[in-house]
Amino acid sequence: MKEFFDIVYSVINECSMILEVIDSRMPDTTRNKHIEDYITKRKKVLIIVINKCDLISKQNLEKIKQIISKQHPCIFISAQKHLGTLMLKRKIMQHSKGLKFPIRIGVIGYPNTGKSSLINALKGSHSAKTSPIAGFTKSKQWLKVNDKIMLIDTPGVIPYKKTSETDLVLASARSAEKIKDPEKVAVDILKIVADESPELLKQRYNLNNKEISFDSLEKIAKEKKKLKKHAEPNTELVAKMIIQDWQKGKLRLKISK
Repeated sequence: MKEFFDIVYSVINECSMILEVIDSRMPDTTRNKHIEDYITKRKKVLIIVINKCDLISKQNLEKIKQIISKQHPCIFISAQKHLGTLMLKRKIMQHSKGLKFPIRIGVIGYPNTGKSSLINALKGSHSAKTSPIAGFTKSKQWLKVNDKIMLIDTPGVIPYKKTSETDLVLASARSAEKIKDPEKVAVDILKIVADESPELLKQRYNLNNKEISFDSLEKIAKEKKKLKKHAEPNTELVAKMIIQDWQKGKLRLKISK
């Protein structure tokens, strides 16, 4: 873990601006307040990039923005769909006062929040790698986005602290195959979806109410014919399917009210 943090700190120290990428579905879980405080103390510009904005409702996005914008500049994007990247470039220029051009920008965040996708979306097909800068290994090179912006091509991956399996899965930091209790995690996911998108629960799993329990996994298994021998519902297989649906962005948190 120390090695991971050393990389993150080296990225922060060599840059004048930092983009912290978080998952819009799990903004609190995928933020690192310790790193944010470190960036602030180092007097670096910090912009919170709220990625995967297409996976939650506009109402929830506004709630997130109201909270985060009181602490740091923030912006919504969907790096995978290249939504909001132009606005992000404008946000970068908006907060570039007093910085030397080209602005050296580091991208940090937890695993699978979309750091690499963001870098690819910003740099585009016409970006060019520059030679390694002193203090970095040869594997860490800079990408010229334009005359005013340069990105480091090795994202700073923040290691996860010990937390629950559900939190790790929700933040896409652990796959279904590496979960000890996939059924519990799947039920937790179903409860989240039932609370905010009951119509999606009906559409995808044919569940009619918000009373989610382990019995719900059996119902889904029977509905989708995911059975073991003697027609026993394969709840573990269904649980992993639900986890994968979440991590692939198939479960969007839309408020139906």
